[in-house]
Amino acid sequence: MLYNKALGRSVKDVWLEMDVWLEMYETHMSLAYNRVTTTSKGLCFSDRPTILQRDGYNEEAYCNHTFSPIFKSDGTICLYCV
Repeated sequence: MLYNKALGRSVKDVWLEMDVWLEMYETHMSLAYNRVTTTSKGLCFSDRPTILQRDGYNEEAYCNHTFSPIFKSDGTICLYCV
């Protein structure tokens, strides 16, 4: 299961391991990550259209994404993504 491998790891590292998600990371996740870490404010997207590869073909899906900052004791910001 992916979530077992993802816990405690960098979002970028986890998503870049999956070739299918590379384009999504570059177009959506990296922009959201940069915005959250520079503004210290969370982001939420509802019903965002996403193309997923399922059973060998592309399928349009509508996903909700939440990007929340986590403030570490040293002042740096991590990102929690659901």
